[in-house]
Amino acid sequence: MKKIIVTFIVIVCAFVLIIVFQKPSQQIESATEHKTNNLYKNEISLKKLQT
Repeated sequence: MKKIIVTFIVIVCAFVLIIVFQKPSQQIESATEHKTNNLYKNEISLKKLQT
């Protein structure tokens, strides 16, 4: 019985650690996504480039 309880506690702790460590990585991805969207902010058309 003790082995089952210890195993259950270890599994729950593993899931908690996975959730805690994934949240900062999602914030980094959203920040990176925001930066890549701004790369095309200063686009010029072909006609403006020729003039």
